[in-house]
Amino acid sequence: MFGKKEDEIKLTTLIGEGARLGGDFSALGSARIDGTVGGDVEVEGTLILGVSGRIDGNVTADSVIIGGEVQGNIIAPKKAELTNTAKVM
Repeated sequence: MFGKKEDEIKLTTLIGEGARLGGDFSALGSARIDGTVGGDVEVEGTLILGVSGRIDGNVTADSVIIGGEVQGNIIAPKKAELTNTAKVM
């Protein structure tokens, strides 16, 4: 009850708000994106896309939590969570 959460996410990469990455992005651990990625995103752990985040490409990750905008396909075999601010086209 008071121990470590089983689903606790340890971020290894952060792309901050206002940052722009033109091209594909990959990360070995979990990542949070609050900026813009203009390419495919591949993350081995969990991908968190913040409210201000945008991905113009396909997303592949174990799990995703989407709060921003994705213009592409999402492949997340373990879990896919869309918040009320998510836009997926």
